[in-house]
Amino acid sequence: MNKDSDPAETIELRATLERLAEELNRMAASAAQVQDALSFGRPTIQLSPQSVRDIQALDTITQKLEDLAHFSLAAAHAIPSAILLEKTAVFGGLRLHELVNTLDPYVNLCKSHADQGGVEWL
Repeated sequence: MNKDSDPAETIELRATLERLAEELNRMAASAAQVQDALSFGRPTIQLSPQSVRDIQALDTITQKLEDLAHFSLAAAHAIPSAILLEKTAVFGGLRLHELVNTLDPYVNLCKSHADQGGVEWL
């Protein structure tokens, strides 16, 4: 896409990656809170070895989210701001309107297709 594209139909890759990094950091913080809550309750509850491994997997999820956030932010700062993406192509498969709003605060109205798990941009 180029700078002459309709701004209502395109989004800047750099800014989107920066917002993605922020969202990944929020998700990592939430995963860490869940892990802490589950670990805190563990002494009074007898858990199976598999349940303990599942709780420990949250630590890996948290670390991966943090690393992906760092990667997204580094990638955003390494690319020129002139790169544009077509909104329909990058957001069309997302199901969570809240996430789309996080990634594109200037999003156009959309029509949800809950039965198909997709979004149609108007």
